[in-house]
Amino acid sequence: MSKYKSGPFDTDPKPFGKIDFPSTVSRREVTPHNRFSEGYTGRLNCAIKALTPIHVGSGVYELVRQQPIRGLISYKSEIRIPGTSLKGAIRSIAEAISHSCVRIKDGKNRDAPELSLPALRECPKLNAHSRSEYQCTCCRIFGGLGYQGRVHFSDAVLVEGKIKLHQLESPFTPHPEAPGYTDQNGRYNGRKFYYHGIPIEDPNGEPYQVAAPESEFDFHLDFENLRAEEFCLILTAMGALDDIVIKIGGGKAGMMGSAAIYLDRLELRDPARSFGEFSAASLIVEEEVIEFLAAKVGTANSLIDNNAFERLKEIWGYPSSRSAPQNAY
Repeated sequence: MSKYKSGPFDTDPKPFGKIDFPSTVSRREVTPHNRFSEGYTGRLNCAIKALTPIHVGSGVYELVRQQPIRGLISYKSEIRIPGTSLKGAIRSIAEAISHSCVRIKDGKNRDAPELSLPALRECPKLNAHSRSEYQCTCCRIFGGLGYQGRVHFSDAVLVEGKIKLHQLESPFTPHPEAPGYTDQNGRYNGRKFYYHGIPIEDPNGEPYQVAAPESEFDFHLDFENLRAEEFCLILTAMGALDDIVIKIGGGKAGMMGSAAIYLDRLELRDPARSFGEFSAASLIVEEEVIEFLAAKVGTANSLIDNNAFERLKEIWGYPSSRSAPQNAY
């Protein structure tokens, strides 16, 4: 029987806050891949530092000391956070703080556009016969149906730290029909972001393989033909420009997944010059990378909804003394 409908029980405060959907979506023509403007193209080398246990699951059980556990993703004996997971986490933040479209799925993973306002519905698929190539802010940057994005995240590889087991209480079944999730017309009313806090292990919980706090992962971000405003939005969503601690992976309701992203090295490329002299077409910054980028694009914040961003910072205040919920919420 569902815990949500099982009758009287102790409840804990919800471990998340919500950011309202925008009233409108900003849509404009996509940037083509076959020509370059004066935008930013290059590679950004980054590091992720785990502040609470991080679990990005492989989806399969593994045996450790004859005990089945939920394992981490590994490839060639290296623990990894897939680039697709990183991209999804950063995109969800960028969508929440910009005027981007809202894609909603129902309980069976089917598109459910009727659950969001018509003006916010997801951008249409692009193809060779599309009459309109207008897409929202995040679809232009991260990509969408029929359009390849202009940012590409590599896998984040564990380079330092320990792998341990963390016993986590089984999550509660989602109940979108619960009060507070929809407006009076039955449409969803915002995006959900889990708070930071203090993880608490459940001695009777399911064992998860996690990267322990202080673990570090390395990854790189390749970007292509970004306008200053687009680059600013990405860096803001990564938490780099405002020292925001983000959330990655599973167990967020249990206060897992808190992580900080640091910028280690920047390579800016000039595609036009590279045709003549490849080695002279790059600018490399290895010290004070964030200061360099803040001076270049930090004030180009026209794509950021200030109210939504302030709300995100309020939700993601760090450090936090919140504890993971022990009861239904």
